[in-house]
Amino acid sequence: MDWYENDFYDEPSEFDIQVEEFKASLMKSVKEEFVSEMERLKNENKELQDIKANFEAIKQDFEHKKRQLESEYQTLKSNVRSERLVELLKDHKIILYKAYSKREYPPKCDKCDRNRKIQYISPLGRETTEDCLCKEGKTVYYPHEFMRYEFRLNRNKNGVTAWYRQYSDDEDGFTYDSSINVDEIYSPDMKFEDLKQYGTFFKTKEECQAYCDYLNSEEVK
Repeated sequence: MDWYENDFYDEPSEFDIQVEEFKASLMKSVKEEFVSEMERLKNENKELQDIKANFEAIKQDFEHKKRQLESEYQTLKSNVRSERLVELLKDHKIILYKAYSKREYPPKCDKCDRNRKIQYISPLGRETTEDCLCKEGKTVYYPHEFMRYEFRLNRNKNGVTAWYRQYSDDEDGFTYDSSINVDEIYSPDMKFEDLKQYGTFFKTKEECQAYCDYLNSEEVK
């Protein structure tokens, strides 16, 4: 009877088949549900990443506009303060002049290149250059204008006088100008030959031009 028993137990019953089919169906359902959930989480994560990226972009744009507005506010405040100071100090504004120099050159001749150099061959057969005569310029003096703000504690001879200049356009306020000395401001009793060429200030352009003419005549000698 052993062969009968073995054949009996090797043949799956209809119940066993249904159990296996149920297990397979359950596994497939679970797998599909798992895959669907993973896809949902993946899409949700992508949406969250997009939201995060957009939020960071909005945040950066906000910070940029905030800094820009702060900069514009500070510039406006500085301009208003500066305009108020200029308005308050307008009665103290003066114009001074000083002799400045520059180099002037004659018209370029047709014997030299654009750098006013003449090329030639030396006695040793070498190619060389030297400055053309038209490159020999001269120093010319002219009046240069300085706008300053003058303050006097006393109007008498022994009074203290100080000069201030306005900061550059991107700054605010005024600063003391130590380059001006009351003893170095020209007066008609001074002689041109005794003046400090780069330290003397003039109250009028005409006086400064007369001194520049004197310096130019000295250059010719």
